[in-house]
Amino acid sequence: MILPIEYHKAAATDPDEEYRVPTILVVDDDPGLRKALSIFLKFQYFVVSASSAEEATMLLEELGADAVILDYKMPGKDGLELLRSIRSRYPKLPVLLLSGCADESTEQRAKTLGVNGCMRKPFELEEVVGSLAELVRVRGDTEHPNWDLSL
Repeated sequence: MILPIEYHKAAATDPDEEYRVPTILVVDDDPGLRKALSIFLKFQYFVVSASSAEEATMLLEELGADAVILDYKMPGKDGLELLRSIRSRYPKLPVLLLSGCADESTEQRAKTLGVNGCMRKPFELEEVVGSLAELVRVRGDTEHPNWDLSL
């Protein structure tokens, strides 16, 4: 379930930072994968999702995020183009790239653009959660030291 924007903004500006839950933006054109990731992640994170780079850009501007899970191959602007855009506006935002067709050359281009991790499809949801937890933990240590992400 995605909560209304008003709730998220209230949570994000709550002065009691220890109750703020990290926000994850899931960007994938596959509605099944978006839903699976959202359901799996919602127990630990506030999850918003987008089906395109354009929608993701709008959500980042409106809501912000603490990490992004990004599909490589999407119609219109692909994942690397969105990654380039994210890096220009949010240089420290952790990004995990998912792909079913990326080869080593694509992964190298993603690393050059500043991706924090790459995972090839198919993957186990637990693998994504583990990689994401590490990215958010590292960000939280420096920007949100009150986060407790232990289960």
